[in-house]
Amino acid sequence: MFLGDVLSKLRAAFKLRLLTLLAIELSGEDSVREIDVVDVSRLLVSISMANGLPKKENSWDCATTLTEGDAMCTWWTHVFTCALFWKQRIPEKAKQHYAVVRRCPPELLNNPLALAVGHAFCCRKLCIDDRDNVNFGKFVFVHSRKALEQLRTACARDGAPEVSQLQDTLRRLAYEWVMSSLLDAWRQDLEPQIPYWCQKPQADYRTLYQEACNHYTHLQLHGGGERGSRVSFCPLGCIFTFHLILS
Repeated sequence: MFLGDVLSKLRAAFKLRLLTLLAIELSGEDSVREIDVVDVSRLLVSISMANGLPKKENSWDCATTLTEGDAMCTWWTHVFTCALFWKQRIPEKAKQHYAVVRRCPPELLNNPLALAVGHAFCCRKLCIDDRDNVNFGKFVFVHSRKALEQLRTACARDGAPEVSQLQDTLRRLAYEWVMSSLLDAWRQDLEPQIPYWCQKPQADYRTLYQEACNHYTHLQLHGGGERGSRVSFCPLGCIFTFHLILS
């Protein structure tokens, strides 16, 4: 019984470490260390599933169910892996993870940070796959607003010390995804014949962006982990340009 408890704790610590590695790789906090995203993701899913990975090669990324093993770890793994494929500009591989990401485990539906990341993730998916949708800007606004609502709650809660680094990284990622998505929505509304600096963004965009920027800046100055994340979705020059428009 004692050995089983020890192994369970070791397994949980190992999964947390692997999830943190994926999150750090996604955020770009560590510019030196490089990891094999596919290998780490496959290992995580294998550990999380009760019966291991399906034997069919490459079926792990599209056929994984959330009914066996550690559903929460499996879900986070697919979220990170999908976003990393976006970052690497391999959208066809990212799409293989959509089906699993859509099935958020019930345990996470009451978790503000998971909900915030989920809504921010939806913002990025809209920007990557659905820019031509007539309601693109409207949907980005709705998901951005919901993400910020959940982040207000998530940032007011302190997690256990062993998960603090992962939580800090997730908060920053959510804010970065929201800001870059609002920027994309604003760009989509620009009139091509008018200089962009002469066009003011909608008041709704301005309000949400200002809140996200203020909270993100506070996290960067006072939060844990590395400063100055380098997520490819959030070019700092463009964000700075939008920030000037807000001022």
